[in-house]
Amino acid sequence: MINKLQLNRKHVFIDWSLVEAGNGNSWSGTTDPWFMPNGIELRTFSPTVHPEPILLPEKPWEAYLISSWATVFEDEGIFKLYYEGYHAPDVVTGKDVQKYVSQVCYAESEDGVNWVRPELGIVNFKGESDTNIVFSGIQSSGIGPHGATVIKDPNGSVETRYKMIFGSVNEEKRTRHLRGATSPEGLHWTAIPDPLIYHACDTQSVLAWDEDEGFYRIYTRGYRNQSELIEGRHVWPERRTIDHSRSKDFF
Repeated sequence: MINKLQLNRKHVFIDWSLVEAGNGNSWSGTTDPWFMPNGIELRTFSPTVHPEPILLPEKPWEAYLISSWATVFEDEGIFKLYYEGYHAPDVVTGKDVQKYVSQVCYAESEDGVNWVRPELGIVNFKGESDTNIVFSGIQSSGIGPHGATVIKDPNGSVETRYKMIFGSVNEEKRTRHLRGATSPEGLHWTAIPDPLIYHACDTQSVLAWDEDEGFYRIYTRGYRNQSELIEGRHVWPERRTIDHSRSKDFF
């Protein structure tokens, strides 16, 4: 059992599968006392919920709202947060044009509670260069990146160490995609030209590298039947699904 564990990683003990009974045998799901560890108890602890939000809309590019679709992880002693900020577009024409535009923003923290928006100078917003925006999507998208997830890829090259997936809408062709982007340090992003998946994504999708199987895995919200275009608007079916895709190279 120990050989299957990566000792430099955290493991969640939700059952006895990672605990040896003490007689050289690993737990196999049985309740036989011979295979059950003695003197060990599994307990769950409630997290501490802070009463105040860690981020509030303070900048013009997030003035409409900060979405709950976000990614946070620790990276070399710094907590990194990627979140979606929404603002109103300059011009709204037509009844079916998205009324608010999103972009991926970045914040960092030493303790996970107090967050700083660094002035990165990567993406301008209406002439202002000192923003914490790191990615604004692609030109063919009508709403900006949607439901983005970011990972630091232990399998990636130096140039593509950080990877992002995000939903995208082509308003002209009225198509929905799941797209990808890569970055060497998690700040300067390059969008992959072609969609990863032709899939209607209307929430945050999940990306992970599966070290054991050697695949990138993506989990998305799906529908038993694709949406229909009725009188110029998308009508969604009632039955939702959890869909899974995998890739050897992410691209």
